[in-house]
Amino acid sequence: MRLSSAFALLAVLSAVRSSVVDAAAPPLAAPESVGFAAPRLQRLEAYMHGIVDRGERAGIVTIVGRGGHIVQLGEYGLRDIAGRKPMRADTLVRISAMTEPVTAVAVMMLYEQGLLQLEDPIGDYIPELASLQVLEQRKDGGYRRVPAASPVTIHQLLTHVAGFAYEYPAAAHVTSDGVFSPRRTLAEAMPRLARLPLLHQPGAAWTEGPAADVLARLVEVLAQQPFDQFLEQRLFRPLNMVDTAFKVPADKRDRLAEVYAVGERGSGLAAAPQRTSYDGQGRLFSGSDGLVSTALDFWSFAQMLANGGELDGVRILSPATVALMFRNQLGPGLGPPPDLTGHGFGLGLAVLTSPESYGVAGTSGLVRWGGALGTTFWIDPDKQIVAILMSQESGEPSARLTRAFQALVYQAVTD
Repeated sequence: MRLSSAFALLAVLSAVRSSVVDAAAPPLAAPESVGFAAPRLQRLEAYMHGIVDRGERAGIVTIVGRGGHIVQLGEYGLRDIAGRKPMRADTLVRISAMTEPVTAVAVMMLYEQGLLQLEDPIGDYIPELASLQVLEQRKDGGYRRVPAASPVTIHQLLTHVAGFAYEYPAAAHVTSDGVFSPRRTLAEAMPRLARLPLLHQPGAAWTEGPAADVLARLVEVLAQQPFDQFLEQRLFRPLNMVDTAFKVPADKRDRLAEVYAVGERGSGLAAAPQRTSYDGQGRLFSGSDGLVSTALDFWSFAQMLANGGELDGVRILSPATVALMFRNQLGPGLGPPPDLTGHGFGLGLAVLTSPESYGVAGTSGLVRWGGALGTTFWIDPDKQIVAILMSQESGEPSARLTRAFQALVYQAVTD
């Protein structure tokens, strides 16, 4: 379905245009009680209303909090345009690459048990990945495969410098398509991944790829259980993340947001059905992009990290481990990740190292990550701020909205 103009979308949204807190959401704290100015938070809400009113997004949820207290929860637009279903704080969204920090936490839980060291070669646990090849460009412009100069380590996987890649130069005639098919388990995918070359020597560059899928398999090997079961039993259930999973049960599918492609400014939105149905038929529990969650559930996860690994009396990680995850691990010449000028990378999270280079107000040490379908979150350990934005759109880079969201949060901080 396509809406031909922003005015058509505005007519649909008029009945649900609000920032009313959903009944399932926790109570809001007075903004001034934790160093926010309420009138300035209204600028954030006005901006998000404008985004959906102009047809640039179908629906958005925002959560902003400080010191464990939520001061702003905004629900804007629709999760389903055709059905006129409003976007809510408990709307299910595909969080895509925001699965990666969850996977990193799972790995660090096993690290705290003494089951691994970060400098261990991954081949010690997944033998198929013990002897890998690297794609090397020849002087004539062609490519050849050469042995990796060193083993890939768990630390390199957590920091995305191992060399595993989603895409390769066209002239190399290499494709990763089908390696992580939903029909295969992580264990079945590893031998296929091992046949692909690394894009560069381990540790030589920052490359986004299926590193977190390898880490998810590592969790399975060490915990001796499927990745989805580990997360449910050891992370989601303790944190009361009741709606976060790899599959959406039939009784929750009405809350799953539709995905819309964002067209040129003013041209409206088009439905963009996703191949992954989350209906329980798949066998792959991806550590890179497999989870469905809600803004409220992910608030619990992010607040646990902001608290130094603990939430409501449940400790997932130690403060020292969280501090290690939040520390930039990239050496000179290894960053920043694409679209994140001024950032380095910790263990599973980008780390803001230079707010002036990023060009948005913020604090050095802020950690963040986002997903390809319009989800993002960040934690400011210094100011104890947690911010989450959830939408379900594809087809347009979300960097501008992410930057605007951060700027609008910080302009409301009064100390």
